[in-house]
Amino acid sequence: ITPSIGLIEECVEVVRHKDVHLHILIRPRAGGFTYSSCEFDVIQREIIAARNAGVDGIVFGALDSFGRIDMQRMKIVRELSEGLILTF
Repeated sequence: ITPSIGLIEECVEVVRHKDVHLHILIRPRAGGFTYSSCEFDVIQREIIAARNAGVDGIVFGALDSFGRIDMQRMKIVRELSEGLILTF
């Protein structure tokens, strides 16, 4: 589950002057990797907040209803996380 913005900011501060790369898991809930429109809206806001907080990377994955990579949503995530490392 995505950590709170407060925890993300604290972790960024702790690793700021160390040789550590901070990657944040973006996940609105436990369970599968197929997300509703509302969940994906939250995911997008969480990516923006994490990027603005200064993380080095995002860990995220989305599948379509057939269990394949949801390329449309992953493209949006790639655009939102531009400049960060994106791990699927």
